Amino acid sequence: MEIRMMIIVSIGFIVIFGLGEIFYYFDKGKNKGLTRKFTHITSGALIFFFPFIFNKNSSVLILSNIFFLILLFSMISSKLSSIHNIKENNVGAIIFRLIIYVMFVVDHNPAHFYQIPILVLCISDGFAGAIGKEWGKHYYRYLGWEKTLEGSLAFFVLTIGILITYAVKLPLNFFINPAISILLYALIMTIIEGFTPYGFDNYTVPFFAYWLLRLIIAK
Repeated sequence: MEIRMMIIVSIGFIVIFGLGEIFYYFDKGKNKGLTRKFTHITSGALIFFFPFIFNKNSSVLILSNIFFLILLFSMISSKLSSIHNIKENNVGAIIFRLIIYVMFVVDHNPAHFYQIPILVLCISDGFAGAIGKEWGKHYYRYLGWEKTLEGSLAFFVLTIGILITYAVKLPLNFFINPAISILLYALIMTIIEGFTPYGFDNYTVPFFAYWLLRLIIAK
């Protein structure tokens, strides 16, 4: 069963990479960051379901290593232009799959301790980058890295939406007032994302998203 699901998930990732390359080709590379964000967001949607698909850590480890090697080879051989051919830290894209494995091993039971950080990374961060590139007009800079207030606002609002959705659906057991907890969580995560340079938000966002979550809610 796990092997079958690994094959299905692998095909899903291949389809996502293929669609990214198609979009990049027809766009003629004009919106390089947006094609990478497409892959970032859609991959996150697939990764989101891992706690419901896999029971064994080894299954996620094998998948992570496979796609780590694929992305590493594609960068060395100048393939997958939709991911690598942009002015951004490509190491973040490569290590992203290994980070998913680490997060899965650290805590995926209950699933929301894994899923919420994944959504913050792939949805909040992904759409923030896309919105910032497309509509951002107010820039701020940190260590030579440029981001937009519009993108940060999108990150803040989307993170609030993610927390509210889970708070209502489960519900989440907050240590203090839920509204205050959600606002503080979204604000702190927005600051962390906004001031993480060179694409290293693929590390800092899930790390802090998880530990902040553990500080504001109980299992």
